[in-house]
Amino acid sequence: MALASGPLVGRFGALPPTVALVGLASAGWVALLAAHLHPVGGHAHHHVAATRAVEGVLGPWVVMVLATMALAAVPLAQHVFANSLRWRRRRAAALAVSAYLGAWCLAGVPVAAAVIALERTVLDHRRSALVASATLLVAAVWQISPSRRRLAARCRRTVPLPLRGLRADAASVRFGLQQAAGCLISCGPLMLSMALLTGAVHLLVAAMVTAIVACERLVGLHASGRSAAAAGITLGAVVVALSG
Repeated sequence: MALASGPLVGRFGALPPTVALVGLASAGWVALLAAHLHPVGGHAHHHVAATRAVEGVLGPWVVMVLATMALAAVPLAQHVFANSLRWRRRRAAALAVSAYLGAWCLAGVPVAAAVIALERTVLDHRRSALVASATLLVAAVWQISPSRRRLAARCRRTVPLPLRGLRADAASVRFGLQQAAGCLISCGPLMLSMALLTGAVHLLVAAMVTAIVACERLVGLHASGRSAAAAGITLGAVVVALSG
């Protein structure tokens, strides 16, 4: 059985979990825009930030996760909501989504360590921009690879959900974590590239990633769509390299 994909407003488009996730994504984007317009530490015009503290990477990472990955959790929330008893649907969906987004947020810890290590080693903005650009190129190649295609197919599979008790709660959490594990691998290079960037170019890349993730999870991408996504990522890599 596979996760249903389709337009955001469809069979389950009006479900409360979907509305909540759209709200989370919107809040994430408001926070991203606010951080760009009113930067802390004077990095508004830098494409790759100077050396930051851990919280200077983790905070933006969490906001970025909400902005770009909340919509990716819509099929997950829809499946859990639709396959749970009426009286516990919202709780089941909330548990699954919390596990999914929580795993993404926790992934920010090793990402922050890697970004800070890079920023301390490569202090030149031009070189740092080239590293971010190279990460995007890796993501572009990964986007059209057979391995990622198989992984994306596995990410769409569902699991049986018990109807009652702690087993039902545990199954919702486990399903959210399983979905997150696949998404971390399939979307990891894209998210890592965004963690390396700040300023206007970061917003451009974040918008591109949000569009790709939303299309892939909500509509589904065939070969032509994957190729178009890879082309868009490659263009983003060029823009990052030239703006460094």
